[in-house]
Amino acid sequence: MDSLGSIVETQHALEQSLMKRMAEFEAHLQATKASSPAQSENLKSLSREFYTFREHTLGVVDLLRRQIQEVSRVVDGIEARHRSKFVLITGVPDVDNEDPLSATLTILKDNLGLPNIASASISTCHRLGRFKEGRSRPVILKFVSRETRSLVWKKKTQLKGTPFVISEFLTRTRQALFLNARKHFGMRRVWSMDGNVFIKLPNGARERVSSSEELDRLMERHSTVTPVPQESVPKRAGRTAEPAARVASADASIPKPGASKTQRACRSK
Repeated sequence: MDSLGSIVETQHALEQSLMKRMAEFEAHLQATKASSPAQSENLKSLSREFYTFREHTLGVVDLLRRQIQEVSRVVDGIEARHRSKFVLITGVPDVDNEDPLSATLTILKDNLGLPNIASASISTCHRLGRFKEGRSRPVILKFVSRETRSLVWKKKTQLKGTPFVISEFLTRTRQALFLNARKHFGMRRVWSMDGNVFIKLPNGARERVSSSEELDRLMERHSTVTPVPQESVPKRAGRTAEPAARVASADASIPKPGASKTQRACRSK
């Protein structure tokens, strides 16, 4: 996904450079036409060739852009499905010689009322990011089954009033959509569920966004948004919590368990 992101950035940079050079050439061509009436016919012919070339080039660039966008969309969808068994838990104390799996199981059992959940239900459990004094890194969990993950997700509201927050492990693309949508529409209007980003529009309609183009169109149509009362937030929405969202944004790729002392993996035995 990182290599695909670099391709998108390179394509954008090349497109900007091409447009700049074409604009400079067009300006020079127009200035030459104005200052050299004797060369008018030759310059008209050159102008026609230039505009034909420009239209052809822009068509090719647009085609490449749309193809890259489609590939990005497909790859993002594959990665989102891969993350369907994951959740992030923030607020778990980060201590030396810890056992993240044991601490997480305690939270699931005691705070979510799931006494039967065991280590066998979890295939991966480790911290995200580097240790920093005074900051608790989030714990990422991968469940063996989607059913167990769904059960935990449905009960996450029971963590209200505790320091713990359960959120989705969104892809880098969807995390960016989530944060940008919240900046424009407000925290109470944007949530994530099953790896998808949803927005409650001012007219009450609910939209799912999966690309920056879709979000841009919605923000353009709803340029002014008033705050939404808390009671009007969809009750069934599995909203990604803001603290975890910021962390997931910085750690969008799945670290390899056991890569370092600060990213310890706890595999079920």
